[in-house]
Amino acid sequence: KNYDPIGRPLPGRKNIVITRRKDYAPEGVAVVHSFDEALKAARPAEEVMVMGGADIFTLALPRADRFYLTEIHASPEGDVFMPLWNREEWREVFREDHPAEGDTPAFSFVDLERVASEADPAR
Repeated sequence: KNYDPIGRPLPGRKNIVITRRKDYAPEGVAVVHSFDEALKAARPAEEVMVMGGADIFTLALPRADRFYLTEIHASPEGDVFMPLWNREEWREVFREDHPAEGDTPAFSFVDLERVASEADPAR
């Protein structure tokens, strides 16, 4: 669902689409049917960027070490939302604030890193 409105591969990177549709085969992208297959197809990348929707974010977030978040300082209507996540599990390492301009609301680019936990000291 997220790829269709873009309609073409994003330049300068390997594009992987996760879909339930067995007949889906857009040109220039790798098509897989699970998040684990997507991670395998992304190898040997040092960093994998995940672009939602909500179902994909729900699968990816528990496995992520870094989280690039765009905070929109507005309350637009919508029918797809970021899954709930615990801000205490993350440490902010970068923030870039942008003021509102014309019809564009203020927003912030925020980079977060997962905080190591006693249960998983490798993080």
